[in-house]
Amino acid sequence: MAFKRTALGNAKGKTIDELNAELDTLRDERAKLDTKVIEIQGQLTQIEHNIESRLMSYENFLNLFKRIGLIAKNSDNQLLIDNIIRTIFLNFTAKDKKVLNYQLNPDFEKLVILPSVSDCRGDRT
Repeated sequence: MAFKRTALGNAKGKTIDELNAELDTLRDERAKLDTKVIEIQGQLTQIEHNIESRLMSYENFLNLFKRIGLIAKNSDNQLLIDNIIRTIFLNFTAKDKKVLNYQLNPDFEKLVILPSVSDCRGDRT
């Protein structure tokens, strides 16, 4: 290690220019890597959000709808009611205190439009 320090201390002209060029290259690489780290952190945040907002189980879906009417009817917390509605509905139109039409959030739409299941257990021919 001492040899390297002595060599750098005695370096002149072209060697100094080469070392400065190498330092500039390393600084540029570090800046690119710092940018890449920020980009990857953003992607990680998005992935974590997607994991948290995964499709809920059918049982949780049913339990939510068992309680949602009572919560909305009995709550004075408008923010809570608004959040519940935004979670379930993408868009809806109301007139005279009646919902005229609605569009469900895609996650809920997948659960509402489940394929029908045949109630038979085998071929009845």
